[in-house]
Amino acid sequence: METKSSITTASSPPFDDELVEKFLLLPESQTVECKRLGKLDRILDTIVAFANTEGGIIGLGFDDPEKAKGRARVYGLEENPSLLDELRRLVQSRITPEIEGIRFTVIGCTLQMGQQGTVCFLKIPKAHA
Repeated sequence: METKSSITTASSPPFDDELVEKFLLLPESQTVECKRLGKLDRILDTIVAFANTEGGIIGLGFDDPEKAKGRARVYGLEENPSLLDELRRLVQSRITPEIEGIRFTVIGCTLQMGQQGTVCFLKIPKAHA
């Protein structure tokens, strides 16, 4: 089990505003979701739904496209920094059977107010039957 925080590590995550811009252009769908880091039960529900269908990507730290546009959607993980580690723990303890291959990728970027921060791309594979 990973215990160090991806947000507060001494080494910074790779900075990639271009990747974030590309993600912001994607519409939400059956394989792409945007979630602010808040209600973890909703994120867990989305993880399970993706795993039970074709898999997908959840952008954590992003507001819904219907609520804001462009960079104004990028709240970052700094909004609730301890919740990413809590989400990792919940994925391991509350989803059974375990979904193998879930990846959390933290990326540095420019947030909505111009400050630097981080977002996370959560890649969920299709669960094996």
